[in-house]
Amino acid sequence: MGTLIFMVGMLLTRIVLGILEPFDYMRYGSFVGEMMMIVQAVLLLLFVYFYRAFSNEFRFGACNLFMGTFRITLLKIGALFSIHALFTAGCIGLQFVLISLYFRLSGIPYSSFYTQTASYMTVYWYLPFLLAFGIGILTALLFGKHKLGLVFMIVVWLVIGPMNTTLFHQYFHQIPFSDPRSLLYIGPLSSESPFIDLLGYNVSLSVYAKIIFWILAVVLLMALILMKTTRTSWEKFTLTLLCVSLVSINTLLFPYIFTGGKLAFSFADLEAEAQYYKDIPDEMEPVFLQYEVEDYTIQLDARGPVTAQTTVALSDIRTTTLGFVLYHGFEVTQVTDQQGQTLPYTNQGDFVFVERDGERLTDQLTFSYTLNDSALVPVSEDYLFLPNAFSWIPTKTDHPPFVFDTIYDEGVDLHSVQTDQVISYTLAVEGDLPLYTNLSADGKNRYSGEVAGGVSVLGGMLTEAELGEQTVLHPNSWSDISADWKMFEPSLARVHQELLEMFHLDAGELPNQIALLALRQEWNTGYLSSDHLLYFSGSNINVSSTTHEIPGIYLNALLWNHDKRLGMSPEQILVFNELLTLHLQNETGLVLDADFTPPVVPSFTVMEKHDEEIQKVIARIYADFYSMEKNEQTEFLVLWYKEMEQVSGSWIDTAQLLQEFKGGKR
Repeated sequence: MGTLIFMVGMLLTRIVLGILEPFDYMRYGSFVGEMMMIVQAVLLLLFVYFYRAFSNEFRFGACNLFMGTFRITLLKIGALFSIHALFTAGCIGLQFVLISLYFRLSGIPYSSFYTQTASYMTVYWYLPFLLAFGIGILTALLFGKHKLGLVFMIVVWLVIGPMNTTLFHQYFHQIPFSDPRSLLYIGPLSSESPFIDLLGYNVSLSVYAKIIFWILAVVLLMALILMKTTRTSWEKFTLTLLCVSLVSINTLLFPYIFTGGKLAFSFADLEAEAQYYKDIPDEMEPVFLQYEVEDYTIQLDARGPVTAQTTVALSDIRTTTLGFVLYHGFEVTQVTDQQGQTLPYTNQGDFVFVERDGERLTDQLTFSYTLNDSALVPVSEDYLFLPNAFSWIPTKTDHPPFVFDTIYDEGVDLHSVQTDQVISYTLAVEGDLPLYTNLSADGKNRYSGEVAGGVSVLGGMLTEAELGEQTVLHPNSWSDISADWKMFEPSLARVHQELLEMFHLDAGELPNQIALLALRQEWNTGYLSSDHLLYFSGSNINVSSTTHEIPGIYLNALLWNHDKRLGMSPEQILVFNELLTLHLQNETGLVLDADFTPPVVPSFTVMEKHDEEIQKVIARIYADFYSMEKNEQTEFLVLWYKEMEQVSGSWIDTAQLLQEFKGGKR
């Protein structure tokens, strides 16, 4: 009881600290993960408590002194377990009530976020405490009062405790969920980020299967040790039957431990995807793209493994081999033409090549494929992440949907496959998952419309709200943003208008459908189509406190994500974006710090990648840029954007462009 009261006290302390935080953070999804250190401490205390409570039974071999020891031992274990399970359930239940009250007082409406929080606390708090009981009793049965028992408990605590993924993160982060070594941890891979918007917590069938496997395994070992205390054939038969049953159940559970996990939480799977995009070809030959796309008819079935049948109507076909981009994690099973004939196709990573007979200038190809869940693209019957910038349908483009991050030499960035062409889409979805799409509803789970920029389908832990003239989509773990939106939306509109005027763009007004997401904290960018905006922010701070981030995120949506000029230097684009962001923050009054001093060099690792001579060139570009008047800075940024394709291969060329501009030659 003292241990459980200690845990409740620590939770109350964390709630008070959360209420008194100086900034209005929206990291409520990470709140329960922050308690994992306390869970780890409680686990060890419970190990020791139940070991001490039971070890005297075998201190002097009392089990061999009189008849009935087996029955008495079982009764004592059963009584201890019943009381422990009951009190622990009451303690965890009380903590869930406190957490729910904290969420409600923070303005989070009731949704699946609450039920998933309860599920997280069950699998990462309650069930490990039941396992702790078993390990404490098992240690007593194995070692009695011997000091080796304490060593054994500490080793077990380090090997499979909820915090070992933090203590030994360099090892466990290299293990994919499908690896048998993942059985060694019963906690989340990261206690700092146990929650991802749209997906929810790192809770799945495999997580439950893992902890139940360990509980049954410990009970099996206890039964085998207790076999020596049996005196009658009936007792031996009962324990033998129990052991056979436990082995059978664990054998059935074992395959489920390594399947069905949420791969977006797997560091190893993310690293494998990054390595994949580091090595693959990044362009498709133009000869395979000699056709035009007229419309799409998409049928999604999300009632189990997500499958799709996408029919794409083509015109002006001038090649016998048609090339499309479709994410390599999706498994194509069949391609047919307008007459229903099966066509041969080949997969080369994200490229699908379809062989077609005949000389007809028009055709309709139907692709049948499975949308497999992956670390980069979370797709299941419980959540769908299918943004318009991503090739979740066969897309006419010449590059993969992701690109390796060459600046930091790690991770990937979403490489937009959007098109400026207006295309007609028809979408039908089977399943009970509430979802958002930028198409207009034609009936239950039926949508259609003409869009330039692609179709987004998002489903999962999201909330849709009507805020003024905008329809705003955001994670259901956020508190009510209606008041903060009154500060955020005008700033977003101001940045939008400033970019339109500065670069003489014809993009119209800000769309009325806006999705605020933070699925990947490193994706600080936006994707704009003719009717909706996907706004990815890596910040956990309330939107009203992040208006200074808008220029750096939104300029990508307006300037780069429709841009087809491939081969440009990522370094120069990042430097350009940094200078433009700071310029926009000043022009729109969104400066984070009034005393902010402009950087003299890039705020990332660009400098480290070059020798001393080039570093001096880059530093000179910064110095010359900030020596100019604001109107000159604006004019140079516009010129640099137009000339980016010509000068991005060399920092010296960029420096020369700047000097020519200052000299009045450009």
